[in-house]
Amino acid sequence: MKKICVIGSCNMDLFYDTDKIPKQGETVIGNSFSEACGGKGANQAIAIAKLGGIVSFIGKIGNDMYGEKLSYNFKTNNVNIDNLETCNINTGLAIIGRCDNDNRIVIIPGSNNEVTIDFIEKVKNKILEFDIIVCQLEIPINTVEYISKICKENDKIFILNPAPAQKLSKNLIENSTYIIPNEIEILEIFEDKNIERILKSYPEKVVLTNGGKGVVYCKNNYIIEIPAVTVEVKDTTGAGDTFIGAFTYAISNRMEFDYAIKFANVAAALSVTKMGAQNGMPNLKQVEEIINKKD
Repeated sequence: MKKICVIGSCNMDLFYDTDKIPKQGETVIGNSFSEACGGKGANQAIAIAKLGGIVSFIGKIGNDMYGEKLSYNFKTNNVNIDNLETCNINTGLAIIGRCDNDNRIVIIPGSNNEVTIDFIEKVKNKILEFDIIVCQLEIPINTVEYISKICKENDKIFILNPAPAQKLSKNLIENSTYIIPNEIEILEIFEDKNIERILKSYPEKVVLTNGGKGVVYCKNNYIIEIPAVTVEVKDTTGAGDTFIGAFTYAISNRMEFDYAIKFANVAAALSVTKMGAQNGMPNLKQVEEIINKKD
């Protein structure tokens, strides 16, 4: 099994539910409040760990109670955090207001912005101990570009989840082994707005996750569509992160590319059958049971 390192964001998600979104200057009474560990990087690392992958997380947390909670959550989910550093800036936060089956989200990157090139240079030798490196765009993009360069130069597998979406440089695209956007992100990260042409330009590199429609990619100049697994949907939060984590786990176990996508597709489907991002992430036995039934 190949060793995996996720370099990215970890946040504490703060949820409030209300019957009315306040107007400017208005105060309203909320119905409930809850917290959950999150951040795309943390979610993906935990998805890998729940499947049994050997995974470490590299990033930054603040010297506050949220940083302590995130550290504890990593440890209880068997994610190595020897290179998770504490800094004197608040831990990243996502404040999520939910009303009438809709939400409004404010993200305060905080300590995630401290995942700088200087920090990566300091832990570079540690990073090179891993076979697969996973990144997202909730840390500075110049840092992600630098990590991709290190990976390319040292023949490492580099998996990029380009979220939140922004234009990708040519170098970042070329340095990436796999790029996994959703249907909105793919149109933001490339200059070309024709999805089929994008996929054919990057065969077996760009993997499009398309929610309830499944997964699409190109192989041998053919567009391959993998339909979504039919499940009872309760909460789609974290489905994309589950796919990334499961795909990475599959690649780390030397599964063939096509099977890795099939494996990740099933894992993502299972994740939406429970409430919460990390809470819904499946274990290996659950994924294999569904795959064996389908086969």
